[in-house]
Amino acid sequence: MKAERFTMPHFDATRQSWVFRGATGAIEVWYKTPGWSSVSGATRYTGGVEIHRHADLTTVQEHEADHKACTILGGPCIHDGSSFAFGVVENALSVFGEESPQVIAAIEELGRDWFDHHFGREGAA
Repeated sequence: MKAERFTMPHFDATRQSWVFRGATGAIEVWYKTPGWSSVSGATRYTGGVEIHRHADLTTVQEHEADHKACTILGGPCIHDGSSFAFGVVENALSVFGEESPQVIAAIEELGRDWFDHHFGREGAA
């Protein structure tokens, strides 16, 4: 499964996104650039792993989801995610820097693992 890559403005930063898309939904791994300096002086990154599941509007309203018009799926979705899971990618970013092969590999592995876990291999497009 190959990820689609998107770069878009996000308030005062740029959001880097990799989307792993399938028939029943998508996984998005993202982070914002530039990174920011922590108190210790280390460069840190804000990011996450997001699950987008296709849904009809009734289901979306019942779950009070904020994605009635999901930009990833092009329609309503149930949305959930984890900033904690992003730690694997943030560690690679801190050590190797943006756009390094190690960071891309960490993003692709995380995205595929989450896709397989949440949608199964048969959910791949």
